[in-house]
Amino acid sequence: MAVGAVIVAAGQGKRMGGSKLLLPLGDRKIIERTIAPFLDARCDPIVVVIGSQDERMRSLLTGQPVLIAENPDPSSEMLDSVQIGCRQLQERDWAVFFVHPGDIPLVTSRTLLQLIDALSHDRGKRIAIPTFKGRTGHPVLFDQSLYEPVLGLRGGSGLRSLVHSRDDVLKVPCDDPGVVLDIDSWEDYRRAVHLWAVQNLLGRSER
Repeated sequence: MAVGAVIVAAGQGKRMGGSKLLLPLGDRKIIERTIAPFLDARCDPIVVVIGSQDERMRSLLTGQPVLIAENPDPSSEMLDSVQIGCRQLQERDWAVFFVHPGDIPLVTSRTLLQLIDALSHDRGKRIAIPTFKGRTGHPVLFDQSLYEPVLGLRGGSGLRSLVHSRDDVLKVPCDDPGVVLDIDSWEDYRRAVHLWAVQNLLGRSER
């Protein structure tokens, strides 16, 4: 199954004083950790949406096997970046596509493959969402048939409204705390550093 991915990395990270996605996590930056499992799961294309003025992010990603899309207004809603990224998928041949925030860096490729497998075997579902200990997380996997509905969302509705308005959503329990660990504060960052260390200690890191 051909799988596309949109990773949103255009936020300004104001609560953490700047571009949090360029903070180190192990021997790589957060955004590199975020992208890695999608590469391992052979997603193609992987579209990373960045702020049009974010030259450090552009420099880091240039030469990597991803497509870079620009959001000219990083202060806009996340949905705007998602739609910018989705438009880059349009000319590609894919059956399902992920949407994932750039500040959730420790999802494993095993989880991505689990979501793909679950959605492909449940013909009545069009969206798959991972859960960890009952909490819903990211990324969200959409069937190709939802490409136009995602592009058609307007205003402050966001993806959440689309997901919660449907009865064809599959929740997939995963043994992966990374699906619910988003980095919105320095405390979150410390938790991510700790989880990364634990994953390496246990030999569970995917990359």
